[in-house]
Amino acid sequence: MKRAVAVVAGIVVGIAFAGPVVSFVPWLPAPLRNVYVVWGVAALVVAVSARAAWTMSRPRRE
Repeated sequence: MKRAVAVVAGIVVGIAFAGPVVSFVPWLPAPLRNVYVVWGVAALVVAVSARAAWTMSRPRRE
């Protein structure tokens, strides 16, 4: 469980730094350079992967 928390924390910190960096990439279309769009998409990815990891880690009922 501690490892999962550390991985999610690392992803969140990476997203926090990636948002402003992506806003300076000149070849991306304007909507994708928006920091909040990057953060929103990344938060959605983190939420889906956390849900999948939680579902897979639960013991199966028989």
